[in-house]
Amino acid sequence: GGVNRIRSASRANASGIVATWGDTGHVQIWDTSAHLKGMAKEASSGERVRKRGKVKQVHQTPLHMVQHSSEGYSMDWRPAHNHSQNSLSLLTGDCAGKILLTEMRDGLTWSTHDRGFEGHTSSVEDLQWSPTEETVFASCSCDQTIKIWDTRQRSRPALSFHAHDADVNVLSWNAVTSCMIGSGGDDGTMRIWDMRSISNNQYV
Repeated sequence: GGVNRIRSASRANASGIVATWGDTGHVQIWDTSAHLKGMAKEASSGERVRKRGKVKQVHQTPLHMVQHSSEGYSMDWRPAHNHSQNSLSLLTGDCAGKILLTEMRDGLTWSTHDRGFEGHTSSVEDLQWSPTEETVFASCSCDQTIKIWDTRQRSRPALSFHAHDADVNVLSWNAVTSCMIGSGGDDGTMRIWDMRSISNNQYV
């Protein structure tokens, strides 16, 4: 099937780890490090120049596969923070409103939590981990809301608010002032939200 989105893990200990979202409802996690090393070797030896125009296709088995009930587009790798350097965490959200968490522990074992994060009633369009709190992330959806979650509580979001009068397509957490989140929607507006005073759904 088609590939909807691709994201690489940006951690120093995860060079070459890549996730792909497919239109079959699968998220696949790959280790491309051997291919990257091979390309670097070819480039340093000049072999890649001689092979220009020839595309080499490689077939391999993914490290792990996440099964959603429908296709999706949103996903985000957790930034470094202070948690174990031997762990990786990936959030994925689908068009049915479900968010799943996949983790790799001790540099070896991948697992996807059976229970997703429940709350959105339509497609999850974007996901982003908090830049400062390692168990917290934000999501936005076609249900016109933004939700803030804590991975230790899956049954409901810690905060939820109506953000736009149409689909909320994108969000961005301020890396410097972590109480601020930006969002954009199909209503043609971009809005900035201050998490400290969100009770009246008023943007900045």
